[in-house]
Amino acid sequence: VGTFKSAMKKMYETSKDLDSNLANFLLTYRNTPHSATHQPPSVLMYNRSLRFNLQQIKPTDKEISQNLQPEAEQKLLDLSRKQRCFEDNQPVYVQLDTGKDWKQATVVKRCGETSNVYEINYDGRIIKKHADKLKSRHIP
Repeated sequence: VGTFKSAMKKMYETSKDLDSNLANFLLTYRNTPHSATHQPPSVLMYNRSLRFNLQQIKPTDKEISQNLQPEAEQKLLDLSRKQRCFEDNQPVYVQLDTGKDWKQATVVKRCGETSNVYEINYDGRIIKKHADKLKSRHIP
């Protein structure tokens, strides 16, 4: 309800036509992927996306992947599957919860075979951090 009200108020500033604003809002809302299902409501309901102006300007992911050469497509897939792996005693930068800056630390060990959580030594303390909060640090 809050999303609808705020969108309608914003659209009312530029256009006073409520029917047009409502139609635009519903079209946009029904084509936006939901955070839980990762699918737009139109796909879940009608098994297809609804057509709107943005699709005429920007090609869909399916069209882009069809136009890619096999080598470029494989390279793109490899980049998207990039896994972060760190070795024991590897120097890293860690992002702590308290700030946005990166601090120097050292990996102690990985917490499990398939886990992306690592025990790190930061300032003499052992703390657990996810691989997303770690960056490799190269010592010259």
